[in-house]
Amino acid sequence: MSRTLGTVARGVRTPIFREGDNVVEGVVSSVLTALKENGIQPHDKDVAAVTESVVARCQGNYATVEQIAADVKAKTGGKTVGVTFPILSRNRFSLLLSGIAAGVEKVVLMLSYPSDEVGNHLVSLDQLDEAGIDPWHDVLDLEQFRAAFGKVIHPFTGVDYVDFYKGIIEDAGAQAEIVFANRVQTVLDYTDTVICCDIHPRQRSKRLLKKAGARVVLGLDDLLTAPVNGSGYNPQYGLLGSNKADDTRVKLFPRDADVVAKAIGQRLSVKPVDSEAAVERLEGELTSLKLRCAQLEESVFESMAKEQAGKGNVLLFQPAMRPDSVRRLMDAVSKTCGGLAAVFAGEEGHYAYALGRADGQDISPLVKTMNTVLHGRGGGRNGFAQGSVETERSAIESFFKENGYGICN
Repeated sequence: MSRTLGTVARGVRTPIFREGDNVVEGVVSSVLTALKENGIQPHDKDVAAVTESVVARCQGNYATVEQIAADVKAKTGGKTVGVTFPILSRNRFSLLLSGIAAGVEKVVLMLSYPSDEVGNHLVSLDQLDEAGIDPWHDVLDLEQFRAAFGKVIHPFTGVDYVDFYKGIIEDAGAQAEIVFANRVQTVLDYTDTVICCDIHPRQRSKRLLKKAGARVVLGLDDLLTAPVNGSGYNPQYGLLGSNKADDTRVKLFPRDADVVAKAIGQRLSVKPVDSEAAVERLEGELTSLKLRCAQLEESVFESMAKEQAGKGNVLLFQPAMRPDSVRRLMDAVSKTCGGLAAVFAGEEGHYAYALGRADGQDISPLVKTMNTVLHGRGGGRNGFAQGSVETERSAIESFFKENGYGICN
């Protein structure tokens, strides 16, 4: 039989993964559920791919700007440090630069030009030709760069990365000196302590600097290789592969990714002759786990309902839950509180909701107004409504207060 189809890729929708979750169990159960519910027959050599972000999030592998700064100061001495050839990225490098700058007195930032190693351009080749500048021989300071090229705005992000990075350094409390060059050894004209921030050529850059007499040479893969003041870490890659998690933290590349991959592979792999029995066994395990989770939820919901007994209107915020769980919690609380029970489950920016009254009083005008004000959608009848909103917790609290609901939060 001829092979008429090539590789087929399918995205599997999973629950939201959070810090502390068992990523192996989450991935395996999600894949098995998707296969069963969609009638898909797995085959030998199929691949289940999991983004590194999910693994790192479950591990809680984060580091703050302050923790990065502490490691930089300990490993460099905290004086003048050269930072060479970073990529131009708000997501990938801005917080790393902030942490580096917070750990030293002065940063000599040396940018490659006309572009970084992944092709983000500071200037075009045509601009270099017009200015008569040879990037492989000419070393420019910031004044010379501005005189030749002026302000350089990235066409997609609208950011002048030179000003952006300079501002990050100064906001962290360090002095900033900007240099444009393409020979990594050039930084030694300014300092003998260097952090190589390039990615793929980093080993070559380190080797050239050490050969040229640098006193301290580090790469991003040499920072946060062990915990610092309770931080996450990666013994192989350090800060390499990290990206911005929020305004003060980066998410590091996950540790022991090979162990996670092997565990998932083993759970999903059986001999062809045993595949049917294995799927049945795993489905049975999954069903038992779901039943146990439902029983535990029911017990927790009953306890929460008792806590809200007689309190009148009640507004509760919970971590993300399945819509059915949100509804069941609301239903339990509405039977005891004696007023409106409003349950919102999720995280900042997106919440699933369930609203209800045990007496069946019409709440549709409230729900209609709420959906309009809080960018939501959903509805219901007979004193019940369910849906979701795209807003922050503070906006939800303000809405109920402004609409005359004396909510017990």
